[in-house]
Amino acid sequence: MTRNNVLMKSLRLSIVLVMAMVFGILMAVFKGDGSGIRMAIGNSSAPWMILPFVAAAISTRHRVIQSALVGLGASLIGLFGFYFANIFVLDIGPHPELSPYPWVADFLATLRSGKIYFILACLSGPIFGILGGFLHQKRSNMILVFTATLFVLEPCFGLIYVRFFSGFTYSFTYYVDYPMVWLVEAVFGVILFILIIVRFQPTKRS
Repeated sequence: MTRNNVLMKSLRLSIVLVMAMVFGILMAVFKGDGSGIRMAIGNSSAPWMILPFVAAAISTRHRVIQSALVGLGASLIGLFGFYFANIFVLDIGPHPELSPYPWVADFLATLRSGKIYFILACLSGPIFGILGGFLHQKRSNMILVFTATLFVLEPCFGLIYVRFFSGFTYSFTYYVDYPMVWLVEAVFGVILFILIIVRFQPTKRS
């Protein structure tokens, strides 16, 4: 591998990770500090699963370890950006027990509130990173199929979770409170499926 190739790969990876940070910040800003449709959209999981998938597809060839690390890095950096932005977005309140410096205390408080998502990212990031790198290497339209599937299945899994596991700690009632958000997400996934079928259907020979 030439020096130019190494530099180009490093540059591409750096851009991808910076974009992951920007993605997290924008998600936090869009979600805002309050309830409503913005909160429901901001709490959707599909974009966070697509993030490591796309990051690995853009910046790696299919090397399992490399794809996994890129997916993990994109997920964690995106979450870092999300919770860093929450310092300025959310009304967190004082936390002097965490740090004598208010902004440090705010940041530590936001990180602590999202620790479950960092743990989950350590699992989902590598998995979706490997999948993204593999499908990109195969030049497969399964990348689009994967994206459409996430948008269709997330509302279904959310409703199942609320129906059967609402007594647990994380009860995502916004799936019920804002059904139009999840209906639009599912419809978007179905439309994407239709476009994939139309675009990639085999042509008939005359």
